[in-house]
Amino acid sequence: MMGFFAEAGPVQIFVSNHLIPDDMEFQSGDMPNYTTSDGSVKIQKDSEVRLKIIGTRVDATEIV
Repeated sequence: MMGFFAEAGPVQIFVSNHLIPDDMEFQSGDMPNYTTSDGSVKIQKDSEVRLKIIGTRVDATEIV
């Protein structure tokens, strides 16, 4: 897994594995997710996350 996609309004955002905290591991299965080593935090589909945008790219038809 290389990361996950999130949405902020109409913008789709890719969150790379390199930017996910080191204490979180990807768990595959029926509901793939990132979970902390102690299980207290889980990021899965429909979770709300706080993002820090570190780069953007503007294309002729979209913002990436």
